[in-house]
Amino acid sequence: GGPAEAAAAHSEFLTYGDTIDLFANEAKGFLTSSVDDPASLEVLVGPTDDIPLNFELCVFSLHPIESPQNTLEEDNPAASQVRPILYGDTVRIFHEYSERWLTSTHVMSRKHINCFLMALTDQIEGKLLTSTMFKIIPSKKLRRQGDRVRTIDQVLFLTCDAQYIYVNPEEVAALGANTRPSFEAMPDESRAVWTSVELSTCPKPCTWFLEVCDEGVGAEPTPEIRIREIVAFLHKEADAVLTSPPFSLDYDNGLPQVAMVEAGPFDGNQASPPADLNLCFMPVTDGHHTYDPARLTLSSNALWLIEHPARNRGGPVLPLQAYLLRHLSSHRYLTVDFGEDGSAKFVMSAEPNQMKGLFQLAPADTRSATKVSPSSYFQIQHSSGLWLHAVTSSGGQTGPVALTLSSTSIYGDALMVFRPAMNPKIILQTVEPNVRALYNFITHFRVSGGSLEALPELVKSANKALANLIMICTQSDDPDPLQRTGVPIRD
Repeated sequence: GGPAEAAAAHSEFLTYGDTIDLFANEAKGFLTSSVDDPASLEVLVGPTDDIPLNFELCVFSLHPIESPQNTLEEDNPAASQVRPILYGDTVRIFHEYSERWLTSTHVMSRKHINCFLMALTDQIEGKLLTSTMFKIIPSKKLRRQGDRVRTIDQVLFLTCDAQYIYVNPEEVAALGANTRPSFEAMPDESRAVWTSVELSTCPKPCTWFLEVCDEGVGAEPTPEIRIREIVAFLHKEADAVLTSPPFSLDYDNGLPQVAMVEAGPFDGNQASPPADLNLCFMPVTDGHHTYDPARLTLSSNALWLIEHPARNRGGPVLPLQAYLLRHLSSHRYLTVDFGEDGSAKFVMSAEPNQMKGLFQLAPADTRSATKVSPSSYFQIQHSSGLWLHAVTSSGGQTGPVALTLSSTSIYGDALMVFRPAMNPKIILQTVEPNVRALYNFITHFRVSGGSLEALPELVKSANKALANLIMICTQSDDPDPLQRTGVPIRD
């Protein structure tokens, strides 16, 4: 993704309410939160003309602060949605995934002289009131204060302490990261290498492209499902959601691993379920259809992201368009592998695959013909022409429903696309960093041959992560994690 692609998909000027990514021009990298620490910021530098795998961590929005040149109330959502972004505006920068604000700090960089680290915060009051404010400055003399910011412009962000949001180009040059090829040019399942560099504030300027991911839609839910929105898929006939059971740890790279699932032949007939149901439809009701799907209590393993193949593209999800289906808990993509004998495997792939991982939502009724709205029905078709099929039984389902593929479209396989009732991002923001700390400890523990003495800091981090997880899962008021009782720990 680059400024040319962003400008082509959006109007010429930026407005408040747009979701954007911030691309450091000198460093050729994306501003993002850290995968391991949601409160930390970094810039990911990698293959030219590629975007990071966890691109949802790179999405931000700008929020206006009252200024003499624009007297609209900053807490007026309707006004801010159509308000243009102007040079000279003072703004706050909101991280959409963690729902936190960019802030400058007084923590000095250990790498660069006269630089201070930046972070994310959920507080914008008191001492942090001014440290979360940034003034938009033109980097070229052709632009001046009061002009509208365009999608092809390069801008500077100036703090209240007269420091610029900064990435050191010398640190980037030492990495040589831009010489690496993108994963599209590599064999399947090999990973593009991305390297993080430090984000700080500095007296030296650093220019940024503001690339539009999605046009402003306001704070309220939209009538249609949008790209990168968290959704679930409910099978109409089986009263079951598309899900995976808890996944095991891949010790080689410290990531969740979901095994391959046999899909069987493509004859469209009901076959016996495969023995290893790692991906399936899980019943969620008693079959009486007296429920509101949006209020169902779901496991996080039943949640999915719909992504555009470009992955930095936003907008509404449209019927009969190719998309990637990403499993939220494991961060992996649903793909299909084909065997020489005409069989297929569903594979949860660590990388998006433009050949094996594209699916479209085919309308199951006339109401779904023009848009994908909540509670509308669709059938999921793979780019090979095969259809996702649930192997239901005539006697009713009491357990997992096998997932397979069919060469023909079966109306009974219609899936309802709906928004879950809870906010799964809150769960992932609190649970995921602690789980990753445990993954890191287990990986190093195995390498060390089972010696805890060599891992004092990792042991401390693992104990803290375990205590945090117990406190989160039990929802108890007891301050001692070992004494807490409460909600059973399940998924």
